[in-house]
Amino acid sequence: MTTGAALFLGFLVLQRLSELVIARRNTARLLAAGAREVAPGHYPVIVAMHTAWILCLMLFGYDESVRPI
Repeated sequence: MTTGAALFLGFLVLQRLSELVIARRNTARLLAAGAREVAPGHYPVIVAMHTAWILCLMLFGYDESVRPI
């Protein structure tokens, strides 16, 4: 894996994990304030889709150089 690709993928993983932490904290705060969650079953599907996207990047882009546009 090239260094640029590894750094970029590492950044993406850290970003997504931090988003999960923030989302969980926000959900708990809103529910405690009386909010009602609508269709919570969609959330695991979205997390799975993002996980699959990152895994595909690792699988198909591990040996590609980072080329900013």
